[in-house]
Amino acid sequence: MENTSTYYETLITRYLSGETTPEEMFELSQWLSADEANLSVFEGLHNAWLLNAKVAIDDKTDIDQQWKIISEKLNLNTEPVKQSKSGSKSKIIKMITAWNYAAAVAVILVVAGALWFLLPGGETIITAQNEILAHALPDGSIVTLSAGSEISYNKGFGKNTRDVELSGEAYFEVTPDASLPFVVSGNDARIEVLGTAFNVRAKENTDLVEVVLTTGKVSLYFAGSPDKKEFLDPGESALLNVKNKEIAVSATSDPNYLAWKTRLITFDDASLTEVAETLTNVYRRKFVLDNQLLNNCRLTATFDNQSLESVLGIIGNTLDVEFRENEGITVIYGSGCK
Repeated sequence: MENTSTYYETLITRYLSGETTPEEMFELSQWLSADEANLSVFEGLHNAWLLNAKVAIDDKTDIDQQWKIISEKLNLNTEPVKQSKSGSKSKIIKMITAWNYAAAVAVILVVAGALWFLLPGGETIITAQNEILAHALPDGSIVTLSAGSEISYNKGFGKNTRDVELSGEAYFEVTPDASLPFVVSGNDARIEVLGTAFNVRAKENTDLVEVVLTTGKVSLYFAGSPDKKEFLDPGESALLNVKNKEIAVSATSDPNYLAWKTRLITFDDASLTEVAETLTNVYRRKFVLDNQLLNNCRLTATFDNQSLESVLGIIGNTLDVEFRENEGITVIYGSGCK
């Protein structure tokens, strides 16, 4: 059997190549959290991997966007990559130098549809890019991130605290630990649990955070007011208004609150506005109605793991509507319904 050092070096190499299983990812995460020396081994192998893989960027990667994300997290001020006449992105010396600088102060992984940052001081930041990402936390809890969403947690997670910062939407399956509550922060909103499963969405460009409980029980409060809590039971949801410091609890009415994760979409006499909102959340593309008469149209249908093109084709034929792209937004056109 391989000695411990060789085993984890092999595991790190497999991770950097995007070949690890979820169980191996969890094992590696535990090992990194156990000793700072292990993190040093990881950093050394990662730096060598960056050099050999030419910064781990291929032709399909949006380099400007990747670097913007990284530079913002590391407070770097560098120029974006220049675009060549042929349309390909040239990896100029300045860019490589900047990446090398970033690698010196943080471990940066660009693999398996995710950006993974291990920052100085032990903070870990994980960002799902263009697809859903499942991640095992050091305590064994599983978080599934919607595309474009991000979580972060500090060194010692699972030992001293179980605090997670969320931006976007995620589904949490929390490992029970009565002595160490699991706390999710979104803006000033706080969701505290001991062991349960729930969905959290910090709605874009608003002061609202939505929580839907699947199993167990959670308490909800705002930063600075932990004594003023509201509680959720399975089948209930809550809308936290961070600006007004209000929490509204109600029965869960949206059958598609987890459709972004399961890809199972159910419409039961749903208005076209509701359909548009669901499609926006599931497929990460903005849908809007061209006119209010369209909202009179109702749809009853089920889509199970179908492509967006297939879903739009069925909706278009059923309701006699068309979908057209306009400056990054999909507009739904039609004469409407009576």
